[in-house]
Amino acid sequence: MGRGQAALGVILSQVTLPRAALGDGILTARGDEAAYIAGARWLTPAVLMFQEDVQNAFATRATTVRLIDRGQLGAATALLRLDVTEFDARYDPTAGGAPTVVVSLRATLTRADGRQLLQQVFTERRPAAQDRVSAIVQAYDAAVQGVMAQAVDWTQAHTPVIAAELDPAAPTALPPPPVRASRRLPQ
Repeated sequence: MGRGQAALGVILSQVTLPRAALGDGILTARGDEAAYIAGARWLTPAVLMFQEDVQNAFATRATTVRLIDRGQLGAATALLRLDVTEFDARYDPTAGGAPTVVVSLRATLTRADGRQLLQQVFTERRPAAQDRVSAIVQAYDAAVQGVMAQAVDWTQAHTPVIAAELDPAAPTALPPPPVRASRRLPQ
């Protein structure tokens, strides 16, 4: 399917982040110690920003699947759960310098009836260009975009298989989504 053709509906059932990363603090780690960058905060809690990034990634990258509202459960081919297991900027405890941002997530696809079908872990590591808040935030953004690209591609590859399992003769398809303008600023 290409743009403009019907897409398979996927409900984003849940996005979770580690407890330490849920709020608006920018999380760092050095060895076994975790801390927030002093005086630096996300504009909104990280879990809300991550959910928005998921929505944007599917809206801009997906061509064969589309995220739909939970109220459209009857039109859903599958449910997608995203558990972010790592979301921090890691400093090498033996060396100085800028941290590497690590974002890992476990994606789980289930049928609309809740039966788990597939699960995959994706990880992106992006070194910050400098040990400055702006460079660390850019590394976070690049890591999230990279891990979401992997998750969208994986979801697109496997959702048609779920649809065929449900009804090989007629997979559920939705009309194309309306065109939405991006809320992100140009970089």
